[in-house]
Amino acid sequence: MKDAIKMNKLKIIIIIILLSFSYHSVEAQTPDELRKFSEIQQALAGDPSVWRFRGTDPNDNFFPVPEDPKQILARERKARLFQALETDPESEDDKNKIEVMKQYLDADSWEGSFYRVLALSGTKTNFFTGNYKLQSSAPSELGKIKDIYEQITSKVARYGKPSKERASSCLIEGVGECRHMASILQESLEDLGITSELVMSVTHVWVRVTLQDPRYAGATFDLDPTWYAQPIPLAPRSTNPMSQQWKNLMLAILPSPTVTPTPTITPTPTPTSTLTPSPTPSISITPDPTLSTQPTEGKTNKKNSSGSSYEDDYEPYGPAVLPR
Repeated sequence: MKDAIKMNKLKIIIIIILLSFSYHSVEAQTPDELRKFSEIQQALAGDPSVWRFRGTDPNDNFFPVPEDPKQILARERKARLFQALETDPESEDDKNKIEVMKQYLDADSWEGSFYRVLALSGTKTNFFTGNYKLQSSAPSELGKIKDIYEQITSKVARYGKPSKERASSCLIEGVGECRHMASILQESLEDLGITSELVMSVTHVWVRVTLQDPRYAGATFDLDPTWYAQPIPLAPRSTNPMSQQWKNLMLAILPSPTVTPTPTITPTPTPTSTLTPSPTPSISITPDPTLSTQPTEGKTNKKNSSGSSYEDDYEPYGPAVLPR
Protein backbone atom coordinates (compact mmCIF):
# COMPACT_ATOMS: atom_id res chain seq x y z
CA MET A 1 0.00 0.00 0.00
CA LYS A 2 2.80 2.39 0.95
CA ASP A 3 4.65 1.57 -2.25
CA ALA A 4 1.53 2.41 -4.29
CA ILE A 5 1.18 5.76 -2.49
CA LYS A 6 4.86 6.53 -3.14
CA MET A 7 4.44 5.64 -6.81
CA ASN A 8 1.42 7.95 -7.15
CA LYS A 9 3.33 10.78 -5.50
CA LEU A 10 6.23 10.19 -7.89
CA LYS A 11 3.86 10.33 -10.88
CA ILE A 12 2.40 13.61 -9.63
CA ILE A 13 5.89 15.09 -9.19
CA ILE A 14 6.88 14.03 -12.73
CA ILE A 15 3.70 15.57 -14.19
CA ILE A 16 4.37 18.84 -12.32
CA ILE A 17 7.96 18.93 -13.61
CA LEU A 18 6.80 18.31 -17.19
CA LEU A 19 4.14 21.00 -16.94
CA SER A 20 6.68 23.41 -15.48
CA PHE A 21 9.11 22.68 -18.32
CA SER A 22 6.38 23.18 -20.89
CA TYR A 23 5.37 26.48 -19.31
CA HIS A 24 8.99 27.61 -19.17
CA SER A 25 9.52 26.75 -22.85
CA VAL A 26 6.67 29.09 -23.79
CA GLU A 27 7.88 31.87 -21.53
CA ALA A 28 11.44 31.45 -22.84
CA GLN A 29 10.46 32.90 -26.21
CA THR A 30 12.52 36.06 -26.52
CA PRO A 31 11.74 39.37 -28.23
CA ASP A 32 14.70 38.66 -30.53
CA GLU A 33 13.05 35.43 -31.74
CA LEU A 34 9.82 37.28 -32.46
CA ARG A 35 11.70 40.07 -34.24
CA LYS A 36 13.59 37.63 -36.47
CA PHE A 37 10.40 35.79 -37.42
CA SER A 38 8.79 39.14 -38.18
CA GLU A 39 11.70 39.82 -40.54
CA ILE A 40 11.05 36.47 -42.27
CA GLN A 41 7.35 37.33 -42.61
CA GLN A 42 8.12 40.76 -44.05
CA ALA A 43 10.74 39.45 -46.48
CA LEU A 44 8.48 36.67 -47.79
CA ALA A 45 4.94 38.03 -47.66
CA GLY A 46 5.38 41.79 -47.37
CA ASP A 47 3.22 44.10 -45.32
CA PRO A 48 0.15 42.35 -43.81
CA SER A 49 -2.12 44.83 -45.60
CA VAL A 50 -1.45 42.97 -48.87
CA TRP A 51 -1.87 39.42 -47.54
CA ARG A 52 -4.53 37.50 -49.46
CA PHE A 53 -6.31 34.17 -49.21
CA ARG A 54 -6.96 32.57 -52.63
CA GLY A 55 -10.72 32.26 -52.79
CA THR A 56 -12.46 30.64 -55.77
CA ASP A 57 -15.55 31.83 -57.65
CA PRO A 58 -18.26 29.52 -59.10
CA ASN A 59 -16.04 28.97 -62.18
CA ASP A 60 -13.08 27.94 -59.97
CA ASN A 61 -11.14 31.09 -60.82
CA PHE A 62 -8.90 32.26 -57.99
CA PHE A 63 -9.64 35.71 -56.58
CA PRO A 64 -7.87 37.49 -53.71
CA VAL A 65 -9.60 37.73 -50.32
CA PRO A 66 -7.90 40.18 -47.89
CA GLU A 67 -6.86 38.47 -44.68
CA ASP A 68 -4.71 39.87 -41.90
CA PRO A 69 -2.43 37.74 -39.68
CA LYS A 70 -5.14 37.27 -37.04
CA GLN A 71 -7.57 35.90 -39.62
CA ILE A 72 -4.96 33.58 -41.10
CA LEU A 73 -4.10 32.30 -37.64
CA ALA A 74 -7.81 31.59 -37.06
CA ARG A 75 -8.13 29.81 -40.42
CA GLU A 76 -5.13 27.61 -39.70
CA ARG A 77 -6.43 26.73 -36.25
CA LYS A 78 -9.88 25.87 -37.61
CA ALA A 79 -8.38 23.64 -40.27
CA ARG A 80 -6.57 21.74 -37.53
CA LEU A 81 -9.75 21.56 -35.49
CA PHE A 82 -11.54 19.85 -38.40
CA GLN A 83 -8.49 17.57 -38.88
CA ALA A 84 -8.36 18.63 -42.52
CA LEU A 85 -4.58 18.99 -42.25
CA GLU A 86 -3.93 15.79 -40.29
CA THR A 87 -0.55 14.48 -41.44
CA ASP A 88 -0.59 11.40 -39.21
CA PRO A 89 -4.12 9.95 -39.33
CA GLU A 90 -5.18 7.06 -37.09
CA SER A 91 -6.55 4.97 -39.97
CA GLU A 92 -3.98 2.61 -41.50
CA ASP A 93 -5.73 3.00 -44.84
CA ASP A 94 -5.27 6.78 -44.69
CA LYS A 95 -1.63 6.36 -43.63
CA ASN A 96 -1.03 4.17 -46.69
CA LYS A 97 -2.73 6.67 -49.01
CA ILE A 98 -0.45 9.45 -47.75
CA GLU A 99 2.66 7.30 -48.09
CA VAL A 100 1.82 6.29 -51.68
CA MET A 101 1.07 9.90 -52.62
CA LYS A 102 4.38 11.07 -51.11
CA GLN A 103 6.25 8.61 -53.30
CA TYR A 104 4.12 9.44 -56.35
CA LEU A 105 4.95 13.14 -56.02
CA ASP A 106 8.67 12.58 -55.46
CA ALA A 107 10.44 12.88 -58.83
CA ASP A 108 13.52 11.07 -57.46
CA SER A 109 11.68 8.13 -55.92
CA TRP A 110 11.97 4.72 -57.63
CA GLU A 111 8.76 3.58 -55.94
CA GLY A 112 7.15 6.80 -57.09
CA SER A 113 8.07 6.10 -60.71
CA PHE A 114 6.45 2.67 -60.37
CA TYR A 115 3.26 4.22 -59.01
CA ARG A 116 3.26 6.79 -61.80
CA VAL A 117 3.52 4.05 -64.43
CA LEU A 118 0.55 2.29 -62.84
CA ALA A 119 -1.41 5.53 -62.87
CA LEU A 120 -0.65 6.20 -66.54
CA SER A 121 -2.82 3.29 -67.72
CA GLY A 122 -0.89 3.00 -70.98
CA THR A 123 -0.85 6.74 -71.80
CA LYS A 124 2.32 8.74 -72.47
CA THR A 125 1.49 11.24 -69.74
CA ASN A 126 3.87 11.48 -66.81
CA PHE A 127 3.44 13.84 -63.86
CA PHE A 128 7.04 15.07 -64.15
CA THR A 129 7.23 15.26 -67.94
CA GLY A 130 8.11 18.65 -69.45
CA ASN A 131 9.55 21.83 -67.98
CA TYR A 132 7.94 22.27 -64.59
CA LYS A 133 10.84 23.67 -62.54
CA LEU A 134 10.94 27.42 -62.11
CA GLN A 135 14.12 29.48 -61.89
CA SER A 136 15.10 32.47 -59.77
CA SER A 137 18.08 34.83 -59.82
CA ALA A 138 17.21 36.39 -56.45
CA PRO A 139 20.40 36.82 -54.37
CA SER A 140 19.06 35.62 -51.00
CA GLU A 141 17.44 32.41 -49.80
CA LEU A 142 14.26 34.23 -48.76
CA GLY A 143 14.25 36.09 -52.06
CA LYS A 144 14.37 32.84 -54.03
CA ILE A 145 11.52 31.33 -52.01
CA LYS A 146 9.39 34.44 -52.55
CA ASP A 147 10.17 34.59 -56.27
CA ILE A 148 9.36 30.92 -57.01
CA TYR A 149 6.21 30.98 -54.88
CA GLU A 150 4.79 34.11 -56.49
CA GLN A 151 5.58 32.85 -59.98
CA ILE A 152 3.29 29.90 -59.22
CA THR A 153 0.43 31.90 -57.72
CA SER A 154 0.55 34.43 -60.56
CA LYS A 155 0.63 31.78 -63.31
CA VAL A 156 -2.03 29.41 -61.91
CA ALA A 157 -5.22 31.45 -62.15
CA ARG A 158 -7.78 28.66 -61.85
CA TYR A 159 -8.27 25.72 -59.55
CA GLY A 160 -8.82 22.38 -61.29
CA LYS A 161 -7.21 19.56 -63.25
CA PRO A 162 -5.10 20.47 -66.29
CA SER A 163 -5.81 18.61 -69.55
CA LYS A 164 -2.88 16.29 -68.80
CA GLU A 165 -1.85 15.10 -65.36
CA ARG A 166 1.44 16.97 -65.48
CA ALA A 167 3.03 19.62 -63.32
CA SER A 168 4.20 21.34 -66.54
CA SER A 169 0.62 21.41 -67.90
CA CYS A 170 -0.42 23.23 -64.73
CA LEU A 171 1.97 26.07 -65.58
CA ILE A 172 1.22 26.10 -69.32
CA GLU A 173 -2.56 26.10 -68.92
CA GLY A 174 -2.70 28.17 -65.73
CA VAL A 175 -4.87 25.61 -63.96
CA GLY A 176 -3.96 23.14 -61.23
CA GLU A 177 -4.72 21.53 -57.92
CA CYS A 178 -2.73 21.45 -54.71
CA ARG A 179 -0.52 18.51 -55.75
CA HIS A 180 0.59 20.35 -58.92
CA MET A 181 1.38 23.66 -57.25
CA ALA A 182 3.06 22.15 -54.19
CA SER A 183 5.20 19.81 -56.32
CA ILE A 184 6.34 22.65 -58.59
CA LEU A 185 7.27 24.73 -55.54
CA GLN A 186 9.13 21.93 -53.76
CA GLU A 187 11.01 20.64 -56.82
CA SER A 188 12.02 24.19 -57.83
CA LEU A 189 13.24 25.06 -54.34
CA GLU A 190 15.16 21.80 -54.13
CA ASP A 191 16.95 22.62 -57.40
CA LEU A 192 17.98 25.96 -55.90
CA GLY A 193 19.51 24.22 -52.87
CA ILE A 194 16.72 25.18 -50.46
CA THR A 195 15.79 22.51 -47.92
CA SER A 196 12.15 21.60 -48.49
CA GLU A 197 9.74 18.67 -48.49
CA LEU A 198 6.20 17.89 -49.50
CA VAL A 199 3.78 17.48 -46.59
CA MET A 200 0.25 16.19 -46.97
CA SER A 201 -2.97 15.04 -45.42
CA VAL A 202 -5.42 12.71 -47.14
CA THR A 203 -7.02 15.71 -48.88
CA HIS A 204 -4.31 18.35 -49.27
CA VAL A 205 -0.63 18.89 -50.24
CA TRP A 206 1.71 21.73 -49.26
CA VAL A 207 5.44 22.41 -48.65
CA ARG A 208 7.66 22.64 -45.58
CA VAL A 209 10.81 24.76 -45.73
CA THR A 210 13.82 24.90 -43.41
CA LEU A 211 16.06 27.94 -43.78
CA GLN A 212 19.86 27.67 -44.02
CA ASP A 213 20.64 31.41 -44.04
CA PRO A 214 22.95 31.89 -41.01
CA ARG A 215 20.71 34.64 -39.65
CA TYR A 216 17.61 32.42 -39.63
CA ALA A 217 19.21 28.95 -39.77
CA GLY A 218 16.87 26.18 -38.62
CA ALA A 219 13.66 28.21 -38.90
CA THR A 220 11.03 25.77 -40.23
CA PHE A 221 7.58 26.70 -41.49
CA ASP A 222 4.95 25.61 -44.00
CA LEU A 223 3.98 27.29 -47.29
CA ASP A 224 0.71 26.75 -49.15
CA PRO A 225 0.49 28.16 -52.71
CA THR A 226 -3.04 26.78 -53.10
CA TRP A 227 -4.46 28.73 -50.17
CA TYR A 228 -2.39 31.93 -50.01
CA ALA A 229 -1.27 34.39 -52.69
CA GLN A 230 1.90 35.35 -50.78
CA PRO A 231 4.43 32.94 -49.21
CA ILE A 232 3.09 33.50 -45.71
CA PRO A 233 5.14 31.40 -43.25
CA LEU A 234 2.69 29.10 -41.45
CA ALA A 235 3.01 27.06 -38.28
CA PRO A 236 3.97 23.47 -39.24
CA ARG A 237 0.63 21.78 -39.74
CA SER A 238 1.76 18.52 -38.16
CA THR A 239 1.71 20.39 -34.83
CA ASN A 240 -1.79 19.93 -33.46
CA PRO A 241 -2.96 21.75 -31.48
CA MET A 242 -0.90 24.79 -32.39
CA SER A 243 1.44 25.85 -29.59
CA GLN A 244 1.27 29.27 -27.97
CA GLN A 245 4.78 29.91 -29.25
CA TRP A 246 3.58 29.50 -32.83
CA LYS A 247 0.55 31.71 -32.23
CA ASN A 248 2.97 34.39 -31.06
CA LEU A 249 5.23 33.90 -34.09
CA MET A 250 2.40 34.11 -36.61
CA LEU A 251 1.39 37.46 -35.09
CA ALA A 252 4.98 38.66 -34.73
CA ILE A 253 4.71 40.99 -37.72
CA LEU A 254 1.98 42.98 -36.01
CA PRO A 255 3.09 45.93 -33.85
CA SER A 256 2.84 45.36 -30.13
CA PRO A 257 -0.22 47.09 -28.69
CA THR A 258 0.56 50.26 -26.74
CA VAL A 259 -1.53 51.94 -24.10
CA THR A 260 -1.87 55.71 -23.88
CA PRO A 261 -1.22 56.85 -20.30
CA THR A 262 -4.34 57.87 -18.41
CA PRO A 263 -4.38 61.67 -18.04
CA THR A 264 -4.16 63.02 -14.50
CA ILE A 265 -7.21 65.03 -13.48
CA THR A 266 -6.35 68.27 -11.75
CA PRO A 267 -9.38 69.58 -9.82
CA THR A 268 -10.31 73.21 -10.41
CA PRO A 269 -10.39 75.04 -7.06
CA THR A 270 -13.62 76.80 -6.17
CA PRO A 271 -13.10 80.48 -5.29
CA THR A 272 -13.86 81.24 -1.65
CA SER A 273 -16.85 83.53 -1.34
CA THR A 274 -16.44 86.67 0.70
CA LEU A 275 -18.91 88.80 2.59
CA THR A 276 -19.45 92.28 1.21
CA PRO A 277 -20.81 94.44 4.03
CA SER A 278 -22.95 97.44 3.22
CA PRO A 279 -22.38 100.75 5.04
CA THR A 280 -24.55 100.93 8.14
CA PRO A 281 -26.74 104.07 8.27
CA SER A 282 -27.16 105.56 11.66
CA ILE A 283 -30.92 105.30 11.63
CA SER A 284 -31.45 101.82 10.14
CA ILE A 285 -30.10 98.27 10.18
CA THR A 286 -28.73 96.81 6.97
CA PRO A 287 -30.13 93.38 6.01
CA ASP A 288 -27.77 90.41 6.41
CA PRO A 289 -25.09 90.42 3.68
CA THR A 290 -25.37 87.78 0.92
CA LEU A 291 -22.69 85.25 -0.12
CA SER A 292 -21.09 85.94 -3.48
CA THR A 293 -20.14 82.58 -5.09
CA GLN A 294 -18.73 81.64 -8.53
CA PRO A 295 -20.13 78.38 -9.92
CA THR A 296 -17.57 75.67 -10.82
CA GLU A 297 -17.79 74.12 -14.31
CA GLY A 298 -18.13 70.33 -14.27
CA LYS A 299 -15.50 68.33 -16.34
CA THR A 300 -15.82 64.79 -17.65
CA ASN A 301 -12.56 62.85 -18.16
CA LYS A 302 -12.54 59.56 -20.06
CA LYS A 303 -9.81 56.95 -20.02
CA ASN A 304 -8.53 56.35 -23.55
CA SER A 305 -6.28 53.56 -24.87
CA SER A 306 -4.80 52.76 -28.27
CA GLY A 307 -3.98 49.32 -29.69
CA SER A 308 -5.74 46.06 -28.99
CA SER A 309 -4.81 42.58 -27.79
CA TYR A 310 -4.89 39.64 -30.21
CA GLU A 311 -7.40 37.14 -28.89
CA ASP A 312 -6.98 33.40 -29.52
CA ASP A 313 -10.58 32.99 -30.63
CA TYR A 314 -10.44 35.66 -33.33
CA GLU A 315 -12.76 34.55 -36.12
CA PRO A 316 -12.04 35.05 -39.84
CA TYR A 317 -14.65 36.51 -42.16
CA GLY A 318 -17.01 33.75 -43.24
CA PRO A 319 -16.83 30.04 -42.52
CA ALA A 320 -13.60 28.07 -42.49
CA VAL A 321 -12.53 26.88 -45.91
CA LEU A 322 -11.42 23.26 -45.99
CA PRO A 323 -8.44 22.13 -48.08
CA ARG A 324 -8.59 21.60 -51.80
